[in-house]
Amino acid sequence: MINITAKEVQNLRVMTGAPMMDCKLALVAAKGDLEIAKDWLRKKGLSQVDKKANREANEGLVGVCVSDNGVAIVEINCETDFVARNEKFQDFVRTTTQRVVDNRSFTADTAEIVAVLGENIKQGRYFVIDANSHESISTYIHGAAAEGVGKIGVAVLHTGDDDLGKKIAMHIAAMKPTAISIEQLDPEWVEKEKKLLTEQAIESGKPEHIVEKMVTGRMNKVLREVTLVNQPFVMNMEKTVGDLLKESDVRVVDFIRLEVGA
Repeated sequence: MINITAKEVQNLRVMTGAPMMDCKLALVAAKGDLEIAKDWLRKKGLSQVDKKANREANEGLVGVCVSDNGVAIVEINCETDFVARNEKFQDFVRTTTQRVVDNRSFTADTAEIVAVLGENIKQGRYFVIDANSHESISTYIHGAAAEGVGKIGVAVLHTGDDDLGKKIAMHIAAMKPTAISIEQLDPEWVEKEKKLLTEQAIESGKPEHIVEKMVTGRMNKVLREVTLVNQPFVMNMEKTVGDLLKESDVRVVDFIRLEVGA
């Protein structure tokens, strides 16, 4: 009979959450092969990781990590805010985000953290922005749970003043723009929005020439609300972000805004 050590049994338990005795039986059946043992437990319905994988995971944290040549923002989801406040979960989000910015790919092995915390943990969305030597990266985390992690993460790639870049990141967290300028909006989204506003205006029963004016006015308002440079600056509503950028000779090249569950 193959000799199975206590450490091997413990490792399998951490990875699967299965009882110790079942882990030992699985390793014996698998002749010490960890991957085969994991499959054995799954087939027997003893892997707690698999059972938890079907549960909703709508809470979590966003991680933000900057490197010499870019920034990554990553969302990791869990089931409860209680686990989101757990240091082990926060460390997991941080290290995962670091790997993403280093490797430019998102691969998070959640099996061990699921076994430790007892909840379904899953990969959410992630974004990476590359930067050159002439560009700066400013970040902001809203609802920070710990260093580098929180409920909303923002990264801004820009030229010029870093202090203004930080303020722009805070503005983006609050005002939720979807593009830098009108030209960068998805044409399909713009057309869909215009169609909706046209249908609403027609239902008002107004004459055609009035309908056209209504649609134009409402469409311009919508476009201003969702584009960064046209939004009133949250720290000085008398100026737009675009005004501020021109005054400071700063250009926003790109930005990311990621919010847990949104």
